[in-house]
Amino acid sequence: MSMHVNAYNGRGNVYKELEEYQKAIADYSKAIELNPKDADYYFSRGLAYYYLKDYQRAIADYTKVIELNPDYANSYYNRAISHKNLKDYQSAIQDYQKAAEFYQKEGKTDDYQDAINQIKKLEK
Repeated sequence: MSMHVNAYNGRGNVYKELEEYQKAIADYSKAIELNPKDADYYFSRGLAYYYLKDYQRAIADYTKVIELNPDYANSYYNRAISHKNLKDYQSAIQDYQKAAEFYQKEGKTDDYQDAINQIKKLEK
């Protein structure tokens, strides 16, 4: 089983690099079907949805990542961007704040500052 999961995920990554996002989504979905507890597959699929400007589905996948791995700072950050693109600024600010919190804990100063700057832009 795990070989198949890795194959689907790997091919999904290749499709994503090639900007063939629909094919990437199909492979990530298959990987998720085989191993629904792996947050990375949802994260990758969320990115592919984001690149297709399907922000609702991206948000759903990032939310699933957060359910499975509540400390995954990049999921909050990416979900914030999707909320911002849907003009849901309050949700975006909340997610940027969560991302900033985790970035600070992880010592990721640049990422922390970036999240803070995004909040400042939205609060104007």
